[in-house]
Amino acid sequence: MAQSFTTTINRGSDAPRTVGRTALAGAIRVPDGAVRWVVLAHARDLLRQARARWILETVSVDGDYRQLRGTEPAEALTLDESYAELTAECGRLAEDFPDRCGPAAGAVRRLAVVLAPAATVAEVWAAHTELLGVLEPGGGDTGDCTVTPLDGALEIRLGGAGRGPAAELDTAAFLARVRRLAGAARREGRRPSAAQLVAERFAFDALSRGAGSVRHWGTSGFRDHQTYMSVTDPGEGHLDGTVRSLANLDGVIVHIEHLERGGHQDRRQVEPYRIPDPQTVRQVRLLVGDDAPVSSYVGRPVFEGAVEPSMLKTARTVAAACSELFAQGLAECKIAIEGMTARGAVKFMRAVRAGVARDRFTQVLSAAFNLNTPLLDDRAGQLHDARLVTGRLDIGLLGVELARAGGFDKVTWDGTADTYPSRCVLEQLSYAEAVTLVHRAHERGLLTYFSAGFRRHHLAQAVLTGVDGIGVGGAQILRYMDADTGFHGPFLDRHIPAILAERDLAETSVLGQAARTLSRLDRMAYEGTLTAWDDVHRRDLFAALTAGRPDLGELRRLLGAVAHVTALPDDTEHPLVGWAGRLLAGGHHTLAATSTRLRSDWQAHLDRVAEARDHDDLDRLELLLAAGGGFAAASPRSRREPAAGQALAA
Repeated sequence: MAQSFTTTINRGSDAPRTVGRTALAGAIRVPDGAVRWVVLAHARDLLRQARARWILETVSVDGDYRQLRGTEPAEALTLDESYAELTAECGRLAEDFPDRCGPAAGAVRRLAVVLAPAATVAEVWAAHTELLGVLEPGGGDTGDCTVTPLDGALEIRLGGAGRGPAAELDTAAFLARVRRLAGAARREGRRPSAAQLVAERFAFDALSRGAGSVRHWGTSGFRDHQTYMSVTDPGEGHLDGTVRSLANLDGVIVHIEHLERGGHQDRRQVEPYRIPDPQTVRQVRLLVGDDAPVSSYVGRPVFEGAVEPSMLKTARTVAAACSELFAQGLAECKIAIEGMTARGAVKFMRAVRAGVARDRFTQVLSAAFNLNTPLLDDRAGQLHDARLVTGRLDIGLLGVELARAGGFDKVTWDGTADTYPSRCVLEQLSYAEAVTLVHRAHERGLLTYFSAGFRRHHLAQAVLTGVDGIGVGGAQILRYMDADTGFHGPFLDRHIPAILAERDLAETSVLGQAARTLSRLDRMAYEGTLTAWDDVHRRDLFAALTAGRPDLGELRRLLGAVAHVTALPDDTEHPLVGWAGRLLAGGHHTLAATSTRLRSDWQAHLDRVAEARDHDDLDRLELLLAAGGGFAAASPRSRREPAAGQALAA
């Protein structure tokens, strides 16, 4: 479920209750982790607004104004990158307006407190209040909005003057009240107070979190089934068949995409998979309910000529499509990463991630890489240093790196070509290569997926790789097809039980158990919750699985050696909560405890993790877990140009 800013959900009307003519106060409590993100986002807004205001004050409309670069798509940033960008922009502002920016620069330096894990909400809020005082004092205070730091949270109180009791607001009610406050200020012709402007920024953050997903993918290695069957159809087959039996949804993700290509075989001209009908997506999501995750294909980006000048429009269009699908409660949107170089792909993914509204903890962005399409790796910077990657394994491994760099959550390896039905992707890779791809992605925290050409006899081999999901659908296995025209006929939902039975049987084999166990060990290695000795077993297990002809005796020995790991319970709570539980259970014996700079203060770090978990503060929990507890400041990324590239005021 999407994280709410409230501790109590009030499902009544969002209209404020009144006594006489005074609206009763309502309040939300924003947890520590979200406060840090929003404070930095608001600070960057304040600098942007200051630049515009100072230009208006110092440069006449008909004066000599220069703007050396256009608008670029926003990119998703980590907390430390966000602060680095803030300080870089402050530096550019100081160069352009040296006589105005001094107080703001000092306040920005003190905002570095957001990167200190031990900093309290009161300390973060005090630093932001200083910047507000310098750059945005706001209009007069009407008493309709107050912001107060509490222990581990920031309380935003809306409506009702004084300090009397306030009703708990859910997110919808909070947004409605912010909307009314903005309208009231407009009608009264006054500038909103500083507190109201802060409340608006927290409302923007709430909007960016989307509607949330009721049922999500879960965690690699910690699910009831390691390999989900992604039962795929344009939608009508799901409505008529898939959703009508609970057995059809066991270890299944209900995937919706347009599969039919007809006589069009050139995938450069006609994409082999395409976005489904939006109305059908809503209908399928409604009927599946909470019994299985639902996902949708979005497609490959469509650029208007060259990639760079059309990046802004294309990334925003894809983000808008994903936002609408996520608003229906889908667990995943899949995007084909094609028509770009490696560097362009990373920029595109980061831009989409920045623009999409979703619960980023449970709603997955998936990057699909076609193993038959060469990819130019130009990340070295200069075109003459670029290399064309052509081998399927190399393309797949590069896809892992790019998905991770772009901030996506899942990597898909697709094997389609210019023939239909497609040749199975696992016939285009050796078993060792397929296991290697899955292994490399899992130890980087990514979900994994194979697509193209799966028939029933391929399913066991897929399970034995430990992959998180495979696409099963279309003419290969779940649809009639005219062999001459390529057009599809009725959906074969009666095949679903046999598909799931093949998967279940493969899971019980020694290779199936070994693949699942490796997935669990790889996930724990990524989390840092594995011990050093179990990490040795993890590496040995990978070597045994990829050793040409696997030695079943050796696999059984290794499975016995890590039996205590396979005995750990599957995740039944939020993925971050499961991760935190494993870290706390491992105590001082985990890889994270021995490999971070927090070694001398590890117990304090564990205490902070436990506190964030117990307070359901997922943003803070993510920061503590993903960064090993240190929110270290990064250097501004090289894509940013110096102040000379920005607007210059004479």
